Amino acid sequence: MDLDPFVFTAFTEHDLLSGGATNLFVGSTLVIPTAPSVTVNVLDDDPILSGDNVQSEYSEDETGQEATAVGSDGQEIGNGGPIYGECFYWVSDSEGNQYMLVEIEQEGSSLEVFAFHSDYGTPSAGATLTVDRKVNVKDNTVVLEYDKLNAGFADPDPDPEPDPRFDYQFTAYNEFDLLPAGKMNLFVGDTISLPPTATVTIGVTDDESVLSGDNIQSEFADDTTGQTAAILDLNGQELGNGAKIFAECFYWVVDSSFNRYQMVEIEQEGTPDDYFVFHSDYGVPDTGVELYVESKVNVKNKTLVVDYNDLVTTDDYLVPNVDADSLSF
Repeated sequence: MDLDPFVFTAFTEHDLLSGGATNLFVGSTLVIPTAPSVTVNVLDDDPILSGDNVQSEYSEDETGQEATAVGSDGQEIGNGGPIYGECFYWVSDSEGNQYMLVEIEQEGSSLEVFAFHSDYGTPSAGATLTVDRKVNVKDNTVVLEYDKLNAGFADPDPDPEPDPRFDYQFTAYNEFDLLPAGKMNLFVGDTISLPPTATVTIGVTDDESVLSGDNIQSEFADDTTGQTAAILDLNGQELGNGAKIFAECFYWVVDSSFNRYQMVEIEQEGTPDDYFVFHSDYGVPDTGVELYVESKVNVKNKTLVVDYNDLVTTDDYLVPNVDADSLSF
């Protein structure tokens, strides 16, 4: 499922209300701030924000939508889950102009933000508005397209260039994803089966393009110049500890047609798990293929250059959808 990025600005309830008021009601007076305080970033397979299903406070959109809401200090104020349109308010200014203000909530969090629907106009900063009427999104036909939601100011770049967190990124398999149930370690003579997708993403910061080996006995990387790595599962959760990674060894593996591939074992200092990835110079098998482990060679015992860009999983270089900006070391 392909998810597209959408972004819009919004206000919190606190931004709009004054005099100690904490909740928005029909009859409330709002003053539009000089700038929005929240940026909402959404990944969705369609361009429309759904409503909730009235009672349960869950989004009607069940196909992969997720959102982060970032305050003006750059900190996340939600929980990363799906958002939905709870209701909308008809609000008017002193000249009788009427605007639609949408209340947006998030599953499992206290997040409540407000954005205007641009089809009905957007007021200027400093405008004083009165809440005339409240309508549940389920009780009225309204299409809440993400690109129509804003806080009355210029829309941000919908697809900004990302701030690179990593110098190199590649996908890999966790050892237990390759082995039969109950088996813990890979040995020569084993038969392994590739899962349908890569199961981890590894992001590396390094001042060179080559992954070092370890120094055989100590389980520490040969690379002493600042290399660090993040290892994430398919949900973007950190599996490692942010420390250096190294190539422990490589295996020659063969399929039923006698095609041979080089599979590199990668470890991280101070963690127990092992990760496996193919060296593209020697080909990459298809997902689901069974492979026989023919031989094992320690990286220190053979001349092998493991360039990060040569480490791949499948022929189409499948990369799980991971938000690297959520990482911290």
